[in-house]
Amino acid sequence: MVSALGIGIDWGSSNIRAWLLRKDGTPAAQGRLAVGLGEARTRGFAQVLQELLAALPPADNLPMIACGMVGARDGWHEAPYLPCPVEPAGIVRAARTVPGSTLKILPGIIQQGPLPDVMRGEETQLISMIAQMRDATFCIPGTHSKWVQAESGRLTAFRTYATGDLFAAARKSAVFAALTQEAPFDASAFREGVELSAIVPLARALFQTRSRVVTGNMRPEQAYWFLSGLTIGAELRWELEGAAEPLVLLAEGKLREPYEFAFGVLRRPVTCVSSEDATRAGLTLALQHQAGAFA
Repeated sequence: MVSALGIGIDWGSSNIRAWLLRKDGTPAAQGRLAVGLGEARTRGFAQVLQELLAALPPADNLPMIACGMVGARDGWHEAPYLPCPVEPAGIVRAARTVPGSTLKILPGIIQQGPLPDVMRGEETQLISMIAQMRDATFCIPGTHSKWVQAESGRLTAFRTYATGDLFAAARKSAVFAALTQEAPFDASAFREGVELSAIVPLARALFQTRSRVVTGNMRPEQAYWFLSGLTIGAELRWELEGAAEPLVLLAEGKLREPYEFAFGVLRRPVTCVSSEDATRAGLTLALQHQAGAFA
C-alpha cells in the first residue's frame, strides 16, 4: 500500500481525474475516466467513483476530496456557492461530505451585483495560487475563461468570458464553417486577429475571417487561427487595460500557447503556471486541512 496524504479528484462535466497525493503534493499515481455527469447519474456516482479508484493503488481509509461540477446542483451532492470575496481557507472549510460516502466536495464561488457570476472548479486552482501570491490577476482560459483578482490573500472579484463558446459558434456558422478547419498554430494569422480585435468592434472584426480570404488578403488555411486571435484578443482587450500585476496564466495543453502568445502581442508580461499542477496543489491543501495542517 502506498503511503499518501489522500486522494484528490477533479470531477468535471465530461472528464474525471484523480490523484493519489503524497504529503508534498506530488502524485504517487493517477487515474482518468471520460465519463460525463449525465452518464454518472445514470450509472450511479458511487459506482463511477469506484471505477476511478480502481485505477489507483490500494489506499484504504485515506481521505478523499473533489472539486468541480460533481458539486453542482445537478451533480452528486451540492456544495453550495460561497459568496465572493472569500479566503482560500474559507473555501476549504466549506467542503461538504457526500451522504453515505467519505468523499468531500469543495464549493464553487458566486459573485452578486449588476453582472452576477459563478465559478466551480477553478477556485481550487486559486486556493494554492493565492496562498503563494497574495496579490495578483489570474487568467484561467477555457470554454468559459475566468479572470480573477486576488488582494491581500483573498479572492476579491472575478469575471467570466464565453470566449470558447463564441469561437465554436462562429466556426459553425454558414459563413465561416468552410474556412475555419483546424490547422497547426499560425503565429502570423493569430497575431493579426489579436491586433485587429484591439481597434475594431468584434461584431465587425469577425466578418474579416471571410472577407480577407475572399479578397485575397489571407489564405484559407489561416482563417482558423485568425478567428481564434480575434476572440482571445477581444477578451484580453477588456481585461488587460488597468489589470493589476503580476499577471498569471493558469493554462494547460492547446490553450496555453495562444493565450501566452496573445499576452506577448499586447506587450504584457505574464507568468505561466500549469493549471493541472495548480489543481493538484489546491486539492493537496484541502487534504492537509482535513489532517489539521492547513488553517
